[in-house]
Amino acid sequence: MATQTLDQPKTPRGLSRFLPILAWLPTYDRAWLVTDILAGLTLWGLLMPEGMAYAGIAGLPAEAGLYTLVASLLVYALFGSSRHLSVGPTSATAALIASTVITLGVSPDDMGTYQAHAIALVLVIAVIFLAAGLAKLGWVTQFLSKPVMDGFVMGLAIFVAVGQLNKLFGVEKGNGNVFEKFFTVIRQLPEANWAAFAIGALSLALLFLLPRWNKKIPAGLVVLFGSIAISTVFNLNAAHGVEVAGVLPQGLPALSLPQVSWGAVAAMVGP
Repeated sequence: MATQTLDQPKTPRGLSRFLPILAWLPTYDRAWLVTDILAGLTLWGLLMPEGMAYAGIAGLPAEAGLYTLVASLLVYALFGSSRHLSVGPTSATAALIASTVITLGVSPDDMGTYQAHAIALVLVIAVIFLAAGLAKLGWVTQFLSKPVMDGFVMGLAIFVAVGQLNKLFGVEKGNGNVFEKFFTVIRQLPEANWAAFAIGALSLALLFLLPRWNKKIPAGLVVLFGSIAISTVFNLNAAHGVEVAGVLPQGLPALSLPQVSWGAVAAMVGP
């Protein structure tokens, strides 16, 4: 019986262990460039509306989601080792950022302080993840059972859904836990903005129905640009009081360290 020895993948050495791009970029086939650009544009179309939505869940301006989206993809291109992994902001991290910063006693109404604490929290998490990666602690995730993960996902879904109800009905967002926020919205239903509800309900319907009709249509992008067009044509903000994101700032913000007390940083690390 004939046998064949399969070539073992080469183990990255030197600097390429930490910068995998140094290993694959010299051997990159230029024939892939056009399809890779198309794939990048497709990914942009899918992730851009998601990034803006996740920024809202985190209590941050819409442009924060766009900055995060671009930065995460560029950084992963340098340090990532898998061509099949998709990276970017998620609803889980957005919700956890919001709940953690609010727990520190920072109100989203004070956006400058809120943003500073959110950025500091992300930097603290990055340091912890970097240390865990260097210590090769990935095996710890094997002890997270399926019921634990299912419970986390279900709780997260309820947290995010309740947190967006006030935007759906165009009413004030309550404070406190999930139940308090839910009943705050319910009590305000007589004063609901039904124009905002109509836009939200139509957007949800399109997000559910478009993929069933044609999976090639980017439902999130259609909803995003469709909402912008409707808001502009019918002047929903001025005529009907529908809250809009407004004009997003152009360019990138200046690099600076967040102005946060060491006490707040210590509280982020642990009790």
